[in-house]
Amino acid sequence: MYLGGIGVLCVAAVGVSWLVAGNSQSSLGVLDPATELVTSEVFDVDLKYRSRAALEGSYTAPPDVVSSGRAGVVTAVSIAVGDIMETGMVVYSVDGVPVRAYRSGVVLYRTLTEKDHGRDVKVAQRLLNRVLEGTDVQVDGTVGWDTVQAIRKYELSIGVSRPTGVFDPSWFVRIPAKNYKVGHVALVLGTEAPGLGQSVLSAAVAVRDVHFEALESKEGPDGAYVFVSEGKELGVSRSGNEWTVEDVEGVEAILGIPNPDGSAKVSEGVVSLREPHQGQGVPPSSIVTSSDGSRSCVVVAQEAQFVATQIDVVESSIDGLAVLEPLLPPGTLVAVNPGDVAPDLKCP
Repeated sequence: MYLGGIGVLCVAAVGVSWLVAGNSQSSLGVLDPATELVTSEVFDVDLKYRSRAALEGSYTAPPDVVSSGRAGVVTAVSIAVGDIMETGMVVYSVDGVPVRAYRSGVVLYRTLTEKDHGRDVKVAQRLLNRVLEGTDVQVDGTVGWDTVQAIRKYELSIGVSRPTGVFDPSWFVRIPAKNYKVGHVALVLGTEAPGLGQSVLSAAVAVRDVHFEALESKEGPDGAYVFVSEGKELGVSRSGNEWTVEDVEGVEAILGIPNPDGSAKVSEGVVSLREPHQGQGVPPSSIVTSSDGSRSCVVVAQEAQFVATQIDVVESSIDGLAVLEPLLPPGTLVAVNPGDVAPDLKCP
């Protein structure tokens, strides 16, 4: 009898019946009228689509944030260990000039003057819109009059007394990855600012390449689930056979500290629906299986006869019941001892 897999209950009378009394005979066997029939009413239970599951993740750190070459003395450090870096955030200041962060696949590497164009110009235009309140420069990849005016406005905001309208890439440092969490700050107040390409700060080691898999249940409804491992919970969602894990901190809490050799960590547990569905339960002894073990049935007592009803068992409950989709009529009685009253019974 299989109690671990997930399936959809398929109820169908298979055309086999036995009389409670008398000496009627079927192709599957003869009911012994002297054997006492034991029945159980179908129970209402929670259907959670439980399955053993595994969570896997690798601990890695993205590249360092490196200096864009702003020369001078570090006069302020505005970022700390544990901060999540975002575009527009002030990281540090050099001689009072703020150096801000930006995230892009394109590096700001050159000064930009009127009529310059390129992908880095678009990055600069987006940055100006982000850090200057009320600014709406057209992001077209060309330094036009409105971009020059925005650059001058930014220069005034950082203390330049005679703005030039020339964009200086040393005003910014690039964030090399999403969700960049600071793990170490290399900046020291009162010292020379890091040179071009030198480390400004390092990221905290974090879980990457997260993979979640249900080990038993290959089917189930879409929606919100909860994974439990060693008393810790993690929210996951299901769409078809695809699982999604959004809570990176929750993953780290379950996986714990990284392996010394850097290999992936795996934690096993149980996944189930966050909000259970209504289901039905029957005693495990009421289940009979086909000779090859591929199908399951219950024997339903209907007045003076039995009807074998084919089912797919979804899971087992905590108290040991076999849990089914709620498709049997309320009050249905199933034989708890089908092997005693019909020892030759096999699920068709």
